[in-house]
Amino acid sequence: MEKSELVTYHALSSTVYVVSLTDADTPESLLGQLPYDVDLSNYKSVGRQREIAGIRILLRQTLGDDVRLEYHNGRPFLKHKLANDYSPLPHISISHSHGILALAVNPHYELGMDLEVFGNKIRRVRERFLSAEELAWLINDDERLTRAHIAWTVKESVFKIFGDPVYNFQSKITISPHFSAVTALNDTYPVFCSHNERYAISVVEKRRLLSV
Repeated sequence: MEKSELVTYHALSSTVYVVSLTDADTPESLLGQLPYDVDLSNYKSVGRQREIAGIRILLRQTLGDDVRLEYHNGRPFLKHKLANDYSPLPHISISHSHGILALAVNPHYELGMDLEVFGNKIRRVRERFLSAEELAWLINDDERLTRAHIAWTVKESVFKIFGDPVYNFQSKITISPHFSAVTALNDTYPVFCSHNERYAISVVEKRRLLSV
């Protein structure tokens, strides 16, 4: 996994790093690039093992060796390598899809970030996570499949911040036209969206917008 292949997005006040795994990136070769042990025995899929190891290498390449990735209630957070280090740590969000890994970092705000490789799944389920109003402006042109993928990543990003209270994407999360903002739990939040020929990616920061 080469750092030279790293793609960087400046998303609102966050920074997002994206890198793709190659066929040469086996779980064993990836683990060999880490200065500490990672237990992959709970992950049966080789693809999942590659992503779990790879995201830690991405973390090391971008934030250095002084932090470790931990989880609490399924949410990722950073922990100091040294127990007596009390310096502030940034908020993070991670995503991986079909061998593409993404890490979002923000020094001030909680955030959610999601990356989704283009495919047929979103086409099949878009009526389940988009409201009638969203469908009206999202799928009215040749870019409808791209827009649907972006919408999924926006709502998934919100879910990564709030969890179960917004589990019903269709009714609990509302995207403003042209992806200008997103509303959840009666508050509105800023959105960053981007895409290329392979994937869509979005970031939502947990800071309220006074107006859209």
